[in-house]
Amino acid sequence: MNLFCARSGSQFTPKWWGIKPHLSVPLLGLVFYSIPAKSIEMEHLKPTLSYTDSQDSLIMVTGRVTGSLIHDKGLAGVNVAVDGEKTRTQTDGEGLFTIRISKNGILIFSYVGHQTQSIPVEGRKSLVVNLQTSQSSLDEVVVVGYGTQKKASLTSSIATVSGEDLENRAVPSVINILQGQAGGLNIQQTDGNPGYGSTSIDIRGNSTLSNNPVLYIVDGIAVNSINYLNPNDIASVSVLKDASATAIYGARASGGVLLVTTKKGKKNSKPNVQYSTMVGVQRPARLPKFVEAPQFVDLYNQAQLNDNPGAQVKFNPELAAKYKSGELPSTNWVPYILDNQAIQNQHNLSVSGGTDNVDYFVSGGYLNQGGLIKNVNYKRYNTRANVNVQVSRRLKLGINTVLTKEDKKQPSYGIGNALQWSYIVPVTEYPYTKAGNDRSYRGGAQPNDIMTKGGISNENLNTINTNFLAEFKIFDHLILNGMYGYNYTNSFTSSFYSKHALYNDDEQIVAYVNNPNSVEKANYAQSHPTGIITLNYNQSFGDHAIKALLGYSQESDRYDYNYISRYGFLNNSLDQVDAGSPDHWL
Repeated sequence: MNLFCARSGSQFTPKWWGIKPHLSVPLLGLVFYSIPAKSIEMEHLKPTLSYTDSQDSLIMVTGRVTGSLIHDKGLAGVNVAVDGEKTRTQTDGEGLFTIRISKNGILIFSYVGHQTQSIPVEGRKSLVVNLQTSQSSLDEVVVVGYGTQKKASLTSSIATVSGEDLENRAVPSVINILQGQAGGLNIQQTDGNPGYGSTSIDIRGNSTLSNNPVLYIVDGIAVNSINYLNPNDIASVSVLKDASATAIYGARASGGVLLVTTKKGKKNSKPNVQYSTMVGVQRPARLPKFVEAPQFVDLYNQAQLNDNPGAQVKFNPELAAKYKSGELPSTNWVPYILDNQAIQNQHNLSVSGGTDNVDYFVSGGYLNQGGLIKNVNYKRYNTRANVNVQVSRRLKLGINTVLTKEDKKQPSYGIGNALQWSYIVPVTEYPYTKAGNDRSYRGGAQPNDIMTKGGISNENLNTINTNFLAEFKIFDHLILNGMYGYNYTNSFTSSFYSKHALYNDDEQIVAYVNNPNSVEKANYAQSHPTGIITLNYNQSFGDHAIKALLGYSQESDRYDYNYISRYGFLNNSLDQVDAGSPDHWL
């Protein structure tokens, strides 16, 4: 017996007359065929190959999605996804959708307040789907301005992201985790510098001529940013989109509101200890490819001659021969700026629980995010305590406090200059002379100098956010709430610009960078106290309910900034202001 094999699932499938599979190995994707030795006659048994196009099994499915509460009217914004794949779409304003899927695939339909449905396509090219209302979903409570409300009674445009959705994503920034989690929430990360990354965010686009930013509310208190938060401490995020939802916060909420609610303990529950850790590796998703020096010199010379046939080329035959022989190096500047990978690790520990009169949630977290760019690093330490005490039948007190410390490190000149120069400096240049000295490029610095010799900037950022809560039940349906919040942020930045020499190929100093050397130190402090008093009335009458709120809030903001610089240090190891030159003309 003779055996031969073919790979199963490939585009080319062998067909042999009168021969059956002998052994199949799915994990390896192989199928073995047996042929009796006496039946082998190569001149008669001619194999044929049939080509199967995987696209033939895909069909375009169109359809319409309706809801049980809105008869014969399409549901807009329904998520339509292919089971087990990343292909997905949404229904338009009339509930119509179009999606490409295999003939035997399964479509999953999901929509807020409705039951998720899985429908096999079974070769059909047209579908009509009716989503049934989910009573449990309608009974869910959504955090809105100065209170909560059931989904069933919502008339405003509000989207909610649960804490579980945030915890399952290995992203250290709260803003970036929210990307793609709610319709109308547009988040764009413009750079990936750890700790300094710039992220633009808007809700339903720019809604005002003055381009008001999104308003952040954390546990009822307005804050300038939510980057200091640990995603593992968040219970839910509500996105208030339209005017009816944001009006209670006034004109400053015209750009939309993000309401963040942090986790709390549960009464009459045993202590629940949770620990989570995440270790990951970051790699560049895509890097440019540069031509080597031998090809570069030919292309450069040709470009000069194309522009002026009588021009004297930059790379004469003798110099070009040195690059082509390897006597002179070909330099890819990107590895001098970027590391091949960066390690990121995160650890979180929390304890929650409660008794008859007390509930608590205490947590601590640590994040260390390395940068792909050299000399870039970000560390974050955070601790939180949310405690509520039922003092009496009518009085309840609580405190929510978080302390975050962030340490940021990057080159003093920032990363933009080095990245720009890594694309501009030709591959025919090189960072070091034969003696190992830093080589000059056109009398100035090159990317390697900027990243490794230009100096380091360190920033220490501390944030304290504390809310004191009081709730007094005047009557069963009338409750008086008081809240005092204090948000304090302090930042100290120290940047040193190191003096270093640049050499030519003759080992002669041609320039000094950062001459004289210098130091810059900046400190700012911002405090934002807030006081809020609300009177809430909530009464139900059978299937009807009345909710009323009367409130008063007062906020103030103070910002202090100090800056100092000094030049002319004896060496690059001294970075204290007092060690600089007293000559103020430097």
